[in-house]
Amino acid sequence: MLRSTMVSHGPPPVAARLLPSSTDRSPCLTVDEVAASVETFIRARSRVSAGDSRFSRQSNLWEDGYVDSIGVVELIGYIEDAFGVVLPDEALFDPAFTSVDGIATIVSVLPTVGKAGGNGPVATKT
Repeated sequence: MLRSTMVSHGPPPVAARLLPSSTDRSPCLTVDEVAASVETFIRARSRVSAGDSRFSRQSNLWEDGYVDSIGVVELIGYIEDAFGVVLPDEALFDPAFTSVDGIATIVSVLPTVGKAGGNGPVATKT
């Protein structure tokens, strides 16, 4: 079982390694915008009600039962399509990839590889 070991300061280890230089980076959404989109997807896919007081952006999605093995495949597909990124294996095994906030931090520093798909917002910098 995955355990969340997020530290409250700085990017998760994979984010630090994947952070492209400003000239290599495509326009992207903010961490909060990515988190909002991922949260909306998980709430809809896993039928998490707005009144579920246990669910938060810091919840461990696997340990708390919000995402199962099929759900993680769907989540990866959603992230790659919605944000136009490819999630490297090291991102999937990063301890931060267990919560909405951790996932958003990782995704927000990935370079885009193409136009975002139709399942989510097109990446823009505001």
